[in-house]
Amino acid sequence: MNWRLPTALLLVAFPVRAQRATSAAAPVSATTPRMYTGLKTKQHAKTAPGKQSLVTDYPTVFAVEKGSPAERAGFRVGDVLIAVNGFDPMTARARATLRGPGLPNAIRVRRGVTELTLTLTPTTPKPPATGKR
Repeated sequence: MNWRLPTALLLVAFPVRAQRATSAAAPVSATTPRMYTGLKTKQHAKTAPGKQSLVTDYPTVFAVEKGSPAERAGFRVGDVLIAVNGFDPMTARARATLRGPGLPNAIRVRRGVTELTLTLTPTTPKPPATGKR
C-alpha cells in the first residue's frame, strides 16, 4: 500500500472549461479561474499499485490568505470541512461544490471538538499582475 499526500487547492480557484473564444484578444483558457476564496485545503489519499487513489479523510485547511473572503468568513488553519452547502465532501464530492461569485455558501467545519457553520461568499478573481509598471 502506497500512501501519499496530494495537495489540492480545492477552494482557491475553480477552473472553467475551455470555450470557443469570442475574440482573438481575450481567449478563455482551461485554467481561467472563475471564483476566489483565499482558502487552501489538502486531503490524504492512499493508492494501491494499479488502482485509483482513494481519499481517506476530509479536506483540512492549511492556509487562509489575509484579506480574503475565507478570512472574512472566519476560517482558521486546521479547520476540517465536513459539509459544503449541505453535502458531505467524502460521500457526495460532485455535489459538495461552491456556488459562484457573490453567492453565499454554507460551509460546516469541525474546529477541535466544536462544529460550526461559516458563510463563505467567493469573489471574482483579480486579474494576474503583468509585471509592467
